[in-house]
Amino acid sequence: MLTIDGNESMFKARQMMLDNELRHLVVTNSGKQIGIVTSKEILGK
Repeated sequence: MLTIDGNESMFKARQMMLDNELRHLVVTNSGKQIGIVTSKEILGK
């Protein structure tokens, strides 16, 4: 499972999703899950 730090940009999250063909990405802070971002939220798909 790939994760992204909550301080990273939406652009980086978008690139990770596109590069890895993901629909969901776990958002973390200090190694703890703080949320999930979806492709629909970022890409509109």
